[in-house]
Amino acid sequence: MKLDEDTLLREINSLYSSYGYRRYRSECFEDYALFSENRDFLLCKNVLTFSDRDGKLRALRPDVTISLIKRINLKKSCERLFYNEKVFRPGDEDGRFREISQAGVEVVGDIKPINTAETVYLACETLSRVSDSYILCLSHMGFLEGLFDWFSVEGEARTRLYELLKMKNLHDFSAVASSESLDADMAAAFSLLARGPATLTDLSGIIKNEKMKKAFGEMTELLSVTEKLGLGGRVRLDFSVVSDENYYDGVIFNGFVKGLPKAVLSGGRYDRLVKKLGKSCGAIGFALYLDRLERLFAKDSDEPEEIFGEDAAKALITARDAVAAGRKVRLGEER
Repeated sequence: MKLDEDTLLREINSLYSSYGYRRYRSECFEDYALFSENRDFLLCKNVLTFSDRDGKLRALRPDVTISLIKRINLKKSCERLFYNEKVFRPGDEDGRFREISQAGVEVVGDIKPINTAETVYLACETLSRVSDSYILCLSHMGFLEGLFDWFSVEGEARTRLYELLKMKNLHDFSAVASSESLDADMAAAFSLLARGPATLTDLSGIIKNEKMKKAFGEMTELLSVTEKLGLGGRVRLDFSVVSDENYYDGVIFNGFVKGLPKAVLSGGRYDRLVKKLGKSCGAIGFALYLDRLERLFAKDSDEPEEIFGEDAAKALITARDAVAAGRKVRLGEER
């Protein structure tokens, strides 16, 4: 079946609605400060700005999540929302600003394990609407933080290790290890994470503190759920999935489909962003980046069937029958 953006959006909107999520809509414009103060949370750091009539610097939103969290007014213990909105940011291909469709779900409030499991499940279901060949790579910022805390890795060195982990760069790790006097125990743990642990059993041997133990328990419970849902071959541990610890503090994940080099979906637990925006609750969600799916979308190459005739009623009846049969038509005057 050919994939096209409109059909995909209809399918995932129906999916989210079927699970009781309420649609969220918002304006395209926000105060620029909202994004400049949370720039590291954005997929792209560049923001399209303009001066409003009152002289205030405004922005065309580059992301939906920040706007949603800023505007949401919690009326119950947990708000479950989905969106299908336009964002404005440079495209991956040419770097020029574009209007891009972004879809996703957000759960805001008192986040329970079932909310985390449902979010990961919906991420998988979303990817399955895109392609039969997909994978969801899962990590946990709490586990990584606990490890770096134990070995007293802070500041620039910590940031550098996150970067190296994201790139699975074991070669350059030795330089950081030497400058920070990291021992063989840390080197072994980093190597295990960078190479990609095959099972939770591998991780159990490097747990150092309560933060890592708590994160390990959350991953164990989550992977047990995905296994029972028949997603064991779709969800895998991959600690090269790293996000900014100023915003994310729990489970994080990226979704990939066959034929595309970059993640087309990303998400996770981002309580710290919520707190930074003045809300005392938790949040988890994900976004699907439709601009990264353009290579998969069907190209409209079928030429319509031309229907001519001076008799308008007859021509329209012929066109109606052709459309009902699944053909594409174009009405025109008799040649």
